[in-house]
Amino acid sequence: MITQEQVEQKQIEVEEQAAKLSAELKFKVHPMIFIEGDEFVIGYLREPDRAAKTMYLDKAMQGLASASTQMVELLLLKDEGDAQRILKNDNHFFGAAGKVNQIIQASQDQFKKK
Repeated sequence: MITQEQVEQKQIEVEEQAAKLSAELKFKVHPMIFIEGDEFVIGYLREPDRAAKTMYLDKAMQGLASASTQMVELLLLKDEGDAQRILKNDNHFFGAAGKVNQIIQASQDQFKKK
């Protein structure tokens, strides 16, 4: 069984790797950690550019789930971590889709007319 201490240590390692990848690839990389039994499953999503965000928002108007899953296919760094395990495991895949939803957030205007 994985302990909280192991999760915290893995998080540090994965965040460091994401920072290294961000520097190498010249775009922000978002890490993901899933747990499968007694193993960590690690994945990395690249920050989408404006065109990809626009495509996501357009597609989300028709269906959020299909928009998110399409973006996982587009943004998952397939040569890093356990990308193939994430693509093959529905729990991990939909977890990655949830991460996409967190990454692509439109700012909300906070101005309130008096």
